[in-house]
Formats: sequence, C-alpha cells, structure tokens
Amino acid sequence: HIPKYAGGDGFSQATPVVILGTTTDEEFRAAEAAWLDENLPGYRLENGNYIIGTGAQHVVKFLLPDGNRKTVYFDMSRLGR
Repeated sequence: HIPKYAGGDGFSQATPVVILGTTTDEEFRAAEAAWLDENLPGYRLENGNYIIGTGAQHVVKFLLPDGNRKTVYFDMSRLGR
C-alpha cells in the first residue's frame, strides 16, 4: 500500500501534510515516517503530540542533522476513510 500526500508543506498548523489512503494508525505512522524520510532526511524524532478539534492533527518535533529544530503537522482527519 503506497500512501498519497496532499495539503501543504506541514510547517504550520494551517498547512498540514494530508496523508490519503491510510485506514489504521500503523499505516498512518508508516506514511508519516516515509514522508519525513523523503522530505527531511536524517531527522531525529524528539517528540510528538496530538491536537484534537475540528481538524485533528499529529504534531511531530524533531532535530535535523544541521542542528536545527523543526515541527511538522500531519492532518489526521482522513484516517480510516
């Protein structure tokens, strides 16, 4: 199963990465990791949390190889659809 991505660049709550075609939490997490590997190679996960509301999001904070910290927002509203 190959996920598809839509939405924004993921660098703000207003422009989350939208993962399409995942039906389980495990598929969603694997798709997140694949997106991060492709778009931000060498990242190191620092933590993650959830924003629940009208548009549920998974917020991932990580460290890049150059020492910069980044936050990526993933839209979870389509999980299971």
